[in-house]
Amino acid sequence: MNRVSSLLALASLTLAVASCMIASTEGDAAPEPTPGPARVFGYVESIYGNLPADSLDLRPFTHLIEAFLIPDATGNVTPTNGIPRQAILNEAHDADCLVLVSVGGATVPAAIFSAIAAHASLREQFAANVCAFAENAGYDGIDIDWEFPADGERASYVALVRAFRDRIDAGSWRTFHGETPLLGIGVTTGSRLRGYDFAALSEWVDFAIYFGYDFRNPALGPWSHSADFWPDGYDHPLEASIRGVASEIVRLGMAREKLIVGLPFYTSTGLPWAMVRDRAAESDAPLHPLYLEKWIDGAWVTDAEALGAKVKAVLESAEIHEGTVGGVAIWQLGHQGSGRELTEALAAALAGDGDR
Repeated sequence: MNRVSSLLALASLTLAVASCMIASTEGDAAPEPTPGPARVFGYVESIYGNLPADSLDLRPFTHLIEAFLIPDATGNVTPTNGIPRQAILNEAHDADCLVLVSVGGATVPAAIFSAIAAHASLREQFAANVCAFAENAGYDGIDIDWEFPADGERASYVALVRAFRDRIDAGSWRTFHGETPLLGIGVTTGSRLRGYDFAALSEWVDFAIYFGYDFRNPALGPWSHSADFWPDGYDHPLEASIRGVASEIVRLGMAREKLIVGLPFYTSTGLPWAMVRDRAAESDAPLHPLYLEKWIDGAWVTDAEALGAKVKAVLESAEIHEGTVGGVAIWQLGHQGSGRELTEALAAALAGDGDR
């Protein structure tokens, strides 16, 4: 059994045992969750401190996503950050970890994706260009990061995803395992969900990463929103909490096993973990019971304890539309720098170690 298979089998067994241990004393309580094998995605944009690729701790991850390919309005793409980084591809594949490439990101004006998605010829050209780049570089799939489709672009967004799906399925491109490459999407914050036809998208994607990252959803910054969503069984909104939005995504039709919840390796003020590690270690700040983060020196921080609690909340409890989701993703692995506190906590949480 390879490393990924072993990790997924262990995660599946652990989560199944955990779900069986959740009992309720209320007659109308939510049913017990039935989690499946957890997928663990790690975005890699930059590596903090310019550390070499072999410094990345890949142990908890089943998938890496290199970021970003930048599109223009003609459907052509330009790689950034030295993509494809062959050293990262080699390290990940040696660790039996699939590697995808992400196209788009927050720096790409939404109008560019809108222009491409509105026309069949541009959709097909865009899909052809991205797929050719990914196949030639040796990637195992594509992550579409359109930030973000507007309310009236639901149909064109699905058409764009279909163009990629058709291109992948019709070609000879295969992963390094010999399987059909993966196709996924990134999903915006809760205030912008009407731009997605989740039921239709669920038919064509292998995963959808919800950009929750901060359970707190800080009051300032691109993650801020005021949407009133909350998980089933709650009598009040849980925003600040991404769990309510994840519940809404499932209610709107995304298969829960395809939904991946994003978790941060950075603070609510945008500082990478490597820059707050020492202060967090010295702090005795308590874990907030809803936000599952710690208030340290004017920022919400996800330390090892907080990360373990978040993993448990989305993979073991019944807080997301009376169940769980298919995995977690972190932004971004490079924020850890040379330390391994967060990846060790992530691995421990997936294995069910420790008192979480």
